[in-house]
Amino acid sequence: VAAYRGTAFTLALFVSFLFALVSAWQLKRVVARQQEQIEQLEKRLATAPKEPPPSRPCECGPAAGDPTAGLAPSAGSTDFPPVVAGVLHYLNVKAENVFKTILTFRHPKPDKNSLVVEIGSNDGKQALWAAQQGYRVISYEPAPAGFKRCQSLKEKAGTISGNLEFRNVAISNKPGTVYFIDNGVVSRIVNASTPGAVQVRTTTLADEIDEDVAFLKLDVEGHEMAALMGMEPLLQRRKVEFLMLEFNPTQIARHGFGGAAEVLRLLHRHNYDLYDLRLHEFQGQQVKHAVITEETKWLRPAKFDDVETFFRPAVPASPWGAWTDIFAVRRTV
Repeated sequence: VAAYRGTAFTLALFVSFLFALVSAWQLKRVVARQQEQIEQLEKRLATAPKEPPPSRPCECGPAAGDPTAGLAPSAGSTDFPPVVAGVLHYLNVKAENVFKTILTFRHPKPDKNSLVVEIGSNDGKQALWAAQQGYRVISYEPAPAGFKRCQSLKEKAGTISGNLEFRNVAISNKPGTVYFIDNGVVSRIVNASTPGAVQVRTTTLADEIDEDVAFLKLDVEGHEMAALMGMEPLLQRRKVEFLMLEFNPTQIARHGFGGAAEVLRLLHRHNYDLYDLRLHEFQGQQVKHAVITEETKWLRPAKFDDVETFFRPAVPASPWGAWTDIFAVRRTV
């Protein structure tokens, strides 16, 4: 019996290893053959109907006097299907592994002039990893307790081949202040009356930097639209090559900057192809599977409004909402 168990365990490890190899290989192809994928996507979706404009004025546009007001879309054509494609398919690889794989394969020899920006440091480990590979990393963590944890992590890491800077400020659509709470697992914007909330300063990414960004990672617990609005000058000038963000329609709606589909429209307007990174997610008591390949159709919807609805079901599995990770690839023009 013990021998059979040992054989089964070895076989399971071998199969898992094969799956991991296939997953890494597939992701490498997505990066290395970026333009080819775009052409394949366009051919597959050539007959897809254009998404009609929203029936109401967009709530998330820049306010009067905002420095992003009147900005034109990024250079190049936006005459391509407004869809989220499920091209990345692998066995529930976490978003942080996508972050590492993209940086490894796209920029195999980074230097301190290759900038990675992380908005929402969390524990700081991904920012530290990128800096240890040789990147210059700027990571934003507005919660005072979280910022201290990140600084402590940096100090304990010792010598770093790249450069790592944590900044204690929130990235939003304009300078000002918001209230934050940090429970040690997640930090997020809350109402001023929330017990334990602390006031933090906000700014825009466009006010913080004005240079090329190899990779931008955005995870701000529903504040994604505001953060993107504040970096539109960078997107308009094609400063950001790759962008990865958490997409949670329930949380995005709570922040009052428009619906989650507006996030996708903003990126599409600035010439990004959008990909869904997750294999499955919970809806109600069921799991919706979306196992797809480049040659077959996927189960998830692709049009922006439908994607928002898909991740915001009438009976959610959790009050926190269902989410995925969106990978945005700047188109070649």
